[in-house]
Amino acid sequence: MGVPQGAPLSDLLANAYLLEFDKSVRDLCAKVGGTYFRYSDDILIVAPISLEKALEMEQDVRAAISALGKGLVIKEAKSAIHRFEDGNGRQNISVIKAFDKDDKPMPGKPFEYLGFRYDGCSVFIRDKTMSNLHRKIASVCRASAIKMVKRYQGKGADEILEMADLERLIQAFGTVEDFRSKASDYRAWTFTTYAKRASRAMGTLGKPIARQLGGLRRSIKTRLAAELKRALS
Repeated sequence: MGVPQGAPLSDLLANAYLLEFDKSVRDLCAKVGGTYFRYSDDILIVAPISLEKALEMEQDVRAAISALGKGLVIKEAKSAIHRFEDGNGRQNISVIKAFDKDDKPMPGKPFEYLGFRYDGCSVFIRDKTMSNLHRKIASVCRASAIKMVKRYQGKGADEILEMADLERLIQAFGTVEDFRSKASDYRAWTFTTYAKRASRAMGTLGKPIARQLGGLRRSIKTRLAAELKRALS
């Protein structure tokens, strides 16, 4: 607490501060043959247990954070219990317990972890992340449109769009040329390079990620055209 979210020090301090909590939850999982994962504040427990035991374990984890992570709270709206069952070549996932920020039940809450969604068969980049991408595209296109309208005064939206350096705009989100030699520099990464790396890491499970990126180029051009008309009006 008191450290800016996203600061390089945050994860280091989180690991130090929650070390005893990690040990406690790890031991809880070990007793039932389960596995515990934590990345900063994103926690996942996978265990072959009954519904009743799952509910008990959730309370044990909340008790552990109260005792060993003073000042921290696991919010109901940020947590959920899912059941995974084998069936017809895929896993069937059902929601046992999930609530939204208004404490209303969410029977259809998807299983998500570290920015990804798993439906029992495939892995996707979670919907919120994709929405954030398109909001970022809209913001960048809006700023670019305002600059171009000022630069090319007296010209219409279609004329300005023809003169726009669309490739440069697309590069902010798309594939990085010769990325292999630049991969070590995170500043060279774009959303597309992140998504492609994720898709490869997920193997066959991650094939839908490529489809989620489909039409990105067209989407950027369409958005820029819309923002040019908006700026001119």
